[in-house]
Amino acid sequence: MGVDVGRFGCSTEAVIIKVTPSSGDIPRKRVVNIYSFEEEHFGMQALKLKRLFQQYHCKVAVIDGNGLGAGLVDMLTMDTVDPDTGETLYN
Repeated sequence: MGVDVGRFGCSTEAVIIKVTPSSGDIPRKRVVNIYSFEEEHFGMQALKLKRLFQQYHCKVAVIDGNGLGAGLVDMLTMDTVDPDTGETLYN
Protein backbone atom coordinates (compact mmCIF):
# COMPACT_ATOMS: atom_id res chain seq x y z
CA MET A 1 0.00 0.00 0.00
CA GLY A 2 1.26 3.45 -0.89
CA VAL A 3 -0.08 6.56 0.85
CA ASP A 4 0.18 10.21 -0.16
CA VAL A 5 -0.91 12.30 2.82
CA GLY A 6 -3.27 15.26 2.49
CA ARG A 7 -4.96 17.60 4.92
CA PHE A 8 -6.72 20.98 5.05
CA GLY A 9 -8.81 20.58 1.92
CA CYS A 10 -6.54 18.06 0.18
CA SER A 11 -7.43 14.38 0.24
CA THR A 12 -5.20 11.52 1.37
CA GLU A 13 -4.76 8.89 -1.34
CA ALA A 14 -4.09 5.20 -0.63
CA VAL A 15 -3.09 2.93 -3.51
CA ILE A 16 -3.29 -0.85 -3.09
CA ILE A 17 -0.74 -2.62 -5.31
CA LYS A 18 -0.42 -6.37 -5.83
CA VAL A 19 3.11 -7.55 -6.57
CA THR A 20 3.48 -10.94 -8.26
CA PRO A 21 6.85 -12.63 -8.78
CA SER A 22 7.72 -13.29 -12.42
CA SER A 23 10.15 -15.54 -14.22
CA GLY A 24 12.44 -12.55 -14.87
CA ASP A 25 14.11 -10.23 -12.40
CA ILE A 26 11.30 -7.67 -12.36
CA PRO A 27 8.11 -8.62 -10.47
CA ARG A 28 4.72 -7.81 -12.00
CA LYS A 29 2.83 -4.95 -10.30
CA ARG A 30 -0.91 -4.26 -10.61
CA VAL A 31 -2.99 -1.49 -9.03
CA VAL A 32 -5.86 -3.22 -7.23
CA ASN A 33 -7.69 -0.16 -5.87
CA ILE A 34 -7.30 3.52 -5.03
CA TYR A 35 -8.99 5.14 -2.02
CA SER A 36 -9.41 8.84 -1.22
CA PHE A 37 -10.00 10.11 2.31
CA GLU A 38 -11.44 13.59 2.79
CA GLU A 39 -11.29 13.54 6.62
CA GLU A 40 -8.89 16.07 8.00
CA HIS A 41 -8.23 14.43 11.36
CA PHE A 42 -5.21 12.12 11.23
CA GLY A 43 -6.81 9.78 13.80
CA MET A 44 -9.64 8.97 11.38
CA GLN A 45 -7.24 8.64 8.45
CA ALA A 46 -5.07 6.23 10.47
CA LEU A 47 -8.12 4.12 11.33
CA LYS A 48 -9.17 3.85 7.69
CA LEU A 49 -5.64 3.01 6.53
CA LYS A 50 -5.32 0.28 9.17
CA ARG A 51 -8.64 -1.19 8.03
CA LEU A 52 -7.40 -1.27 4.41
CA PHE A 53 -4.06 -2.78 5.46
CA GLN A 54 -5.91 -5.58 7.21
CA GLN A 55 -8.56 -6.04 4.49
CA TYR A 56 -5.99 -6.47 1.71
CA HIS A 57 -3.47 -8.43 3.83
CA CYS A 58 -0.76 -5.92 3.00
CA LYS A 59 2.83 -6.76 3.79
CA VAL A 60 4.07 -3.16 3.83
CA ALA A 61 2.76 0.41 3.72
CA VAL A 62 4.86 3.16 2.17
CA ILE A 63 3.77 6.54 3.52
CA ASP A 64 4.92 10.02 2.53
CA GLY A 65 5.90 10.94 6.08
CA ASN A 66 7.79 14.12 5.22
CA GLY A 67 6.40 17.41 6.48
CA LEU A 68 2.63 17.14 6.80
CA GLY A 69 2.70 13.32 6.73
CA ALA A 70 4.63 13.17 10.01
CA GLY A 71 1.36 13.70 11.94
CA LEU A 72 -0.26 10.72 10.24
CA VAL A 73 2.79 8.55 10.90
CA ASP A 74 2.54 9.50 14.59
CA MET A 75 -1.10 8.32 14.67
CA LEU A 76 -0.24 5.09 12.84
CA THR A 77 2.35 4.14 15.46
CA MET A 78 -0.35 3.93 18.14
CA ASP A 79 -2.80 1.06 18.52
CA THR A 80 -6.33 2.06 17.47
CA VAL A 81 -9.67 0.66 18.64
CA ASP A 82 -12.13 0.44 15.76
CA PRO A 83 -15.30 2.19 17.02
CA ASP A 84 -17.51 0.09 14.71
CA THR A 85 -16.24 -3.37 15.73
CA GLY A 86 -14.43 -2.80 19.04
CA GLU A 87 -11.41 -4.61 17.51
CA THR A 88 -7.91 -3.33 18.25
CA LEU A 89 -5.97 -2.42 15.11
CA TYR A 90 -2.31 -2.61 16.01
CA ASN A 91 0.43 -0.31 14.81
